[in-house]
Amino acid sequence: MGGMGGMGGMGGMGMGGMGGAMNMKTPFVTDLKLTLEELFTGVTKKMKITRKSVSAGRSTEHTFEIQVKPGWKAGTKLTYAGEGDEYAQGQVSGNFAQLKHSESVD
Repeated sequence: MGGMGGMGGMGGMGMGGMGGAMNMKTPFVTDLKLTLEELFTGVTKKMKITRKSVSAGRSTEHTFEIQVKPGWKAGTKLTYAGEGDEYAQGQVSGNFAQLKHSESVD
C-alpha cells in the first residue's frame, strides 16, 4: 500500500506539468527591419504590438524596447517571454532582416 501512495503522487505531478505546457500559445512573430549600419553598430528599437489583455478584457497596445547588439547579423531570432498576450503567457519572437541599401530609412 505504501507504494501505491507514491505512484499517485507522481501521477499528480505529471498531469500538472503537461497541462501547463499545453497552455503555451504560438509566439507572435514579427520581422524587425534594420539597416546594415544598425546591425554593425547596434541600436535600440521600440516595437509596438497589440495583445489580448486579461485585466482590461480587450486588446491593448504594448510597447517594449529591443536592444540590438553591435555585430548581430540578419536572421538573428530573439524571443521575449511575457511580452505577448497576457492570457496565454504569450511570447514575442523577432527576426532581424537587413534592409537593402535602396530601402534604407533616414
